[in-house]
Amino acid sequence: MPPRSERRRAIPDPETDKALRIASVGPSCLSSTDFESTGTGYGMKIGYRTDRRQPLHIGDIMEAAGDHLDVAEFPDISRKAEMALRNSSQHTDIRANALYLYSDLHMAEEDWRLRGKGVRTFYKVSFEDDDLLHIGDFLTFDLVAKDIRAANDPSANVEKYWAGCNPSRYSEYLVRKATVLEVIREATSWKTHYQTAVDKLRREPGNEDRYRNLTQERED
Repeated sequence: MPPRSERRRAIPDPETDKALRIASVGPSCLSSTDFESTGTGYGMKIGYRTDRRQPLHIGDIMEAAGDHLDVAEFPDISRKAEMALRNSSQHTDIRANALYLYSDLHMAEEDWRLRGKGVRTFYKVSFEDDDLLHIGDFLTFDLVAKDIRAANDPSANVEKYWAGCNPSRYSEYLVRKATVLEVIREATSWKTHYQTAVDKLRREPGNEDRYRNLTQERED
């Protein structure tokens, strides 16, 4: 609610694939459900992130690790969509320098299970108004990518992407920095949680083939 943010390899489940996209749209995505009371009468914005850097502790400040386009391995279509969104110097600066956070706990947990591989720590963080650069929407990113795949002009969806979105579990925060509130999962606990989740899903009717690839090694 990346990215920074290394991003995902292609995954056959479209809903899971959306969970690992990068996006950003306008601040109209923010709603009252994005705030938690601090006990002082002010709101505290909450986000979630999986991160493979040196583990942080409660109270530590988390910042971006650099332009995710330089440090992550993107599928070609996602890289082209990313470049389409960087359609001005202002937009390039935002996307190149932001720390990406998930707005939804379950989306972030799915990311950790799929990409954790024993090296990603799963955090709950907070951030201030002044550090919010933009709010993204994974589904709008998908529309830009679909336009490019179909050789259509993506400018309308790029404009939509930067104009705003409705709040949903697919929203993602782009921020300057965040403060660690909780270490939800240690990187070292990934194998146990991941294997349990995959085994449970595989036992469900019709899921054996769908989830067979999740235990295969993938490079991020």
